[in-house]
Amino acid sequence: MILCITHSNDFYNIDIFFEYLSSKNISCFRLNSDRMNHLQKISVNEDSFELTDESGNTVHSKDIKAVWHRKAWGISVPEELDEDYKKIFLSAYANLRYNLITVLEDIPWINPYENERKIDGNKMLQLKIAKDNHLTIPETIFSNDEHQITAFFHEFCNGKAVAKLHSLTAKSMSGENLISTMIIEEDTLEHIADIAYCPMIF
Repeated sequence: MILCITHSNDFYNIDIFFEYLSSKNISCFRLNSDRMNHLQKISVNEDSFELTDESGNTVHSKDIKAVWHRKAWGISVPEELDEDYKKIFLSAYANLRYNLITVLEDIPWINPYENERKIDGNKMLQLKIAKDNHLTIPETIFSNDEHQITAFFHEFCNGKAVAKLHSLTAKSMSGENLISTMIIEEDTLEHIADIAYCPMIF
């Protein structure tokens, strides 16, 4: 069985993957990381765990042979929970989730949990890894220097570029912290000096 860690609003890519696994008669279990809270029943021992998800499906760690760590997500807090207890709730469930995940550290992972923050929060590292593996990547610059950005625009962009705010980590698919992405054209460069207050990726 393959454990697929994602979030409750994820769709399309994961649906295609599940269809593929089904066509190969490979079983899988979808684990919505944002609902690893009061909505799921979770018991962890030193070398195993059992989890029943919000839909009543149960998985045991002994049956999991690999993990696809597609998207880790912030744990959802119940609306009715008193504000004073929210930090405790999040801390306890984050700890429980981490303990559960480390039970699986000796099996194959795509996107190891420990590496996610380093890679997820580093667009330049993502591009370097892609290039090292012979993928075609776009010319890219992460900068707060209006002169470097203007020169980059004129050299590589043929009149149009994509700009992203890297500090807002994108998870998309109806999720939190939606990335701010915009198209940059020649007339946009008139205001590019403001980039000093908010570095962006172009």
